[in-house]
Amino acid sequence: MRKVYDLLKKVPLLAGITGLVVCMLGLHFLRSEEVISVNGLVLRAVLACTCAGFIASVSGEKMFINSNHRTGYAILRLMPILVVASFFGLLPVIRSLIHGNPVENWPVKLVIFLAEMLFVGLFEEFSFRALITDSLLYQFRDKKGIFVVIAIVSCGLFGVVHVIGSDIHSVVTFLEALMKTVSVGLSGFIFLVVYWKTHNIWACAIVHAINDALISLPGILYKTDTEFGSYVMDGTQNMNGVAVNVGLLAVAIYVLQSILLLIGILTMIKFIKGIDFEQIRREW
Repeated sequence: MRKVYDLLKKVPLLAGITGLVVCMLGLHFLRSEEVISVNGLVLRAVLACTCAGFIASVSGEKMFINSNHRTGYAILRLMPILVVASFFGLLPVIRSLIHGNPVENWPVKLVIFLAEMLFVGLFEEFSFRALITDSLLYQFRDKKGIFVVIAIVSCGLFGVVHVIGSDIHSVVTFLEALMKTVSVGLSGFIFLVVYWKTHNIWACAIVHAINDALISLPGILYKTDTEFGSYVMDGTQNMNGVAVNVGLLAVAIYVLQSILLLIGILTMIKFIKGIDFEQIRREW
């Protein structure tokens, strides 16, 4: 076991690739059949800890304790994510609270759901932000353009994994997958630059968990006539007596999300320009 650890320490890129593969396989093959379950919670906790172990093999403890800024500051800089999440999540949540029909044992499921979302945030930020950044940076610290490569790999993979396994069989479903990848990739870029600037992965994980909770809560804890079981959907569903093509609706939502996230990124230009990449090369 010590030899494996030494090898991963010596070849950071191998640690990054191995960590991502192990975590993705674990998520795929050990996925709980239930939307909210203790098994799902445990799975995501194990995956987060596993990913943390691979990060530690690359950069040691400092990724977890060496924050250049307080968590509150980092969360504030992630405001574009929270604004978009609130725009798409708060109204459905409020509507469900007022008019929704709660599922059985909803208080217990709510606790499990919130805990699971926290570990989803930890797992995805550990893997798609910290592990990718640290493994590539430690392997190619002195290479020109390494931060561009990190951004492309991190944001690209983060977007693609959200549509892997989707049933893409038409123009509409292809557009859904494409725009979902773009919107998730843009949100990933915001998380990434805040992580670079603050070195605070905990703030990224907290905001990530809030984002996922706001978007997922109504459909999980309340009974509705509309079923959204995938990011890529097809067919027609009845919404308040109106027949709606859910595929086209999803495309419109993902396009709007992308526009709002782009606006959010534009508001962060000064913040992004303030990132000291040379300091990151020397001290990360």
